[in-house]
Amino acid sequence: NMIVPDLYNLYAEVNGQPIKQGGDIIPYATTTAFAENTGIGALYQAYSAENRFNHFYYQFNINQFAGEDDQTYGLASNNKHKFAIAMAGMDNLSASLHTWYQTINQAHELGHNLNLSHGGDENVNYKWNYYSMMNYSYSFRMPHTTDYFANKWQGTCSDGKITSLFEPSDEVDTMNLYLNYSYGTSPIIDTQSMSERNIQISDDLDPITSDLNNNGQIDNSILCRIAEGYSGSIAYTVYQMNDFNDWAEIKQHIYYNKSDLNITSLTSATRPELTTLSDQQVFVCKKN
Repeated sequence: NMIVPDLYNLYAEVNGQPIKQGGDIIPYATTTAFAENTGIGALYQAYSAENRFNHFYYQFNINQFAGEDDQTYGLASNNKHKFAIAMAGMDNLSASLHTWYQTINQAHELGHNLNLSHGGDENVNYKWNYYSMMNYSYSFRMPHTTDYFANKWQGTCSDGKITSLFEPSDEVDTMNLYLNYSYGTSPIIDTQSMSERNIQISDDLDPITSDLNNNGQIDNSILCRIAEGYSGSIAYTVYQMNDFNDWAEIKQHIYYNKSDLNITSLTSATRPELTTLSDQQVFVCKKN
């Protein structure tokens, strides 16, 4: 109910005058099936055109996927040109968080279309040093203060549990709300011999020290296998956590001149970033 169709439509123009609306209003359905022929696949067929895939990425806003609860949910495939967002889970959010969750889901699912997995170039989730909104650990919020990390992570490795998601609440938990893709600058973390001291997850952040196993001291080497790796539906042990240069992958898809952006050579002040805008344009990918 909070979607204003005109805000999501693109227009072709001649002499500054719109000649064709780029978006369509899909007939409302309470639920949409995953099925390729009768569900979301049928919508993809009806409302997208392959001959425009070189220029457009299609976003489909539906109410809820059949068989799923009403939590916010996105669906996308790597290296494709269309994705879907289920909106029902956002109905009870405050206005500011409603916009924030739309932003999160749009940018995350678009990342899949731009060939990014939950671990960058691998299907490994919850990697601490993969400081990207594609990572489920950071998909709702990327805290930008080291104290917050240190407190949140304390005890995470004591029973092998996965780190909690950094999710904003309806209270005024808007401190350092931040989203971005990774620049691929973090060092490898050995999960079999992980130091609790000076954990580096991004060169934009100071190193983090936290009592990960909650034994009352800071250890130089602990076993802490937090990341989840999957080959299809089969889980496997992750022995090291690797960062990935999302932006280098993204430029292969969206920059006309693919040689104009060497991410690793840029300083933090000149790297591309995601910027949240007004409700009229929820997020934009820009190059400084």
